[in-house]
This record gives sequence, structure tokens and C-alpha cells, in this order.
Amino acid sequence: MTCNRPAPQGWEVFNWGVAGAAARTMAAAKTTTVAEGNAKGVAASVYPNPIAKGNTFSIRVDKYDATQPVQITVLDINMKVVAAYKASAGMLNIPTTNIASGFYIVVITNGRNTITNKIVIQ
Repeated sequence: MTCNRPAPQGWEVFNWGVAGAAARTMAAAKTTTVAEGNAKGVAASVYPNPIAKGNTFSIRVDKYDATQPVQITVLDINMKVVAAYKASAGMLNIPTTNIASGFYIVVITNGRNTITNKIVIQ
């Protein structure tokens, strides 16, 4: 395309955005490491990221509440649950052997704190 004006005009101007399930996924991903309903800034670390398929990734919950279990839910881009785990520790190792390559949202719940994080499995 050849441009001969300093700015787009008329038919050259358009709006763009993310639609459908991808928009919902991006909205969920923007809340990465922010606890809902908690001003104390509870966070979690998910590493390594990205991770090779078949390996294990680790989750470390900051300010872990030992009176409540940690629930881990792995969601695909359509918000479908692909894996779920429950543990009584602030440090967990999650295998990726049964999860296909792609972009995922990891939802970590410990007591009243819910943290979302994104992860890429290659």
C-alpha cells in the first residue's frame, strides 16, 4: 500500500478490537496476580512460563492461608476447565502431560483470595 497523506482519512479509518472468547480471556488475564476482595496484594508466582509440554510448572502462593486449602483450576481460552487440583500447601507442582499446547488461565484460590495468572504451554 502506498500512502500519500500524513494521516488516514475516509475509508482508511477503522476501529479494531478483540471479540468473543478471546476478549473474555484477555479480560481475565489482565487481573494477573491481583487478589479479588483483598487490599493486601496477595499474589502467586507461576513458573517457568512458557513451559514445554510434558514438564511441570510450579505455583507459589504468597501469604498462604494454612487454614484453607489451595485450589488450582486451569482454564483454556474458552474458559473450559482442563485441569483442577487441590492441596494443603503454599507450593504446588502441576504436571502438563495431559494438557495440550496453548494459552491457559490459572485460577488460584486460597480462602477468600482468588488470583489469576496466565501460562503458555509449548
